[in-house]
Amino acid sequence: MNNNKGFTLVELVLSFALIMIVIMGMLTIIMNYKLKANLQQARSNMITYKDTLTKDIQDDIHDLGVSSIATCTTNPDTCVDINFMNSTTKKLYTNKTDLRNKYIIYGDIIYRIEDNIPQKVDNANLATYQNIELLPTATPILNTYVGSSKTIYTISIPIINKDLEKDFGIYITVVK
Repeated sequence: MNNNKGFTLVELVLSFALIMIVIMGMLTIIMNYKLKANLQQARSNMITYKDTLTKDIQDDIHDLGVSSIATCTTNPDTCVDINFMNSTTKKLYTNKTDLRNKYIIYGDIIYRIEDNIPQKVDNANLATYQNIELLPTATPILNTYVGSSKTIYTISIPIINKDLEKDFGIYITVVK
């Protein structure tokens, strides 16, 4: 009497191959969802960063009133002096040279931009990991309407996230 209990080697190999194909498909789907979640988190962080900094500047402009805005004499490429009606001045400036630590400073508060660069990357290879471009064109553009005594100050600090392909910059216009 022939007793055929159990599986043959071919059946086991085929079962294993089918299970591996299903697992690889599930892993691909999971990795795609993880990438989408990370991009959404990065987008949310950049929007929060932009909104917080913009709100802080606009609150001061609204509460204290602006007497003038001018480029700083010490660093005209990356710095703006915002002079308020109560004779106080706050500087708004960016760091242009340090690729690892991107930040914007307003007054005495440092707003650091997260770039998720691995800490073990040496400075020679840092540019390849750079995800966020901080383009500090923080020089105010001053316009005066013809026939009016109003002056328009515009402060622009583009912050480009390469992964999201979007500008999360700070753009503030003040009419005085």
